[in-house]
Amino acid sequence: MTSVIRAVFFDIGGTLGDVDGGSLLLTPYPGSVDLVRAMKNELGLRTGILTNAGTLRAKAVLDMLEAAGFGGLFDEATVVTSADAGVAKPDPAIYLLAASRVPLLPAECLFVGENEGEVQGALRHVDDDRSVQGRLGRQVVEF
Repeated sequence: MTSVIRAVFFDIGGTLGDVDGGSLLLTPYPGSVDLVRAMKNELGLRTGILTNAGTLRAKAVLDMLEAAGFGGLFDEATVVTSADAGVAKPDPAIYLLAASRVPLLPAECLFVGENEGEVQGALRHVDDDRSVQGRLGRQVVEF
């Protein structure tokens, strides 16, 4: 039985936009702000971030997102960074932590990212028949 998706977690760099590592400036891809807004406001999904951000903590990532036009679409509780988690994608523990933050079962969460290895980490929690290979190299999976 397939679970209903209740939350979606996005990677940032290469998924929502390009990040300048020196200035921590996020330049959103066209339509990415509208996509997140629609998932949150029109579909009623919890929206979160799941990112390997070096030493950055959730608050710094949230500030970067707000400066890029994503204000009000994420909250600090649903921004999960590798620094906060103590592990990085594709370690399964970071996906489980993200699900616990919403709080939902992993099968009720979706991960959107561009890195196949990170997507495979999310896939460890579901049957392959519930994953979707997206276009343009983007991958979307339930985890």
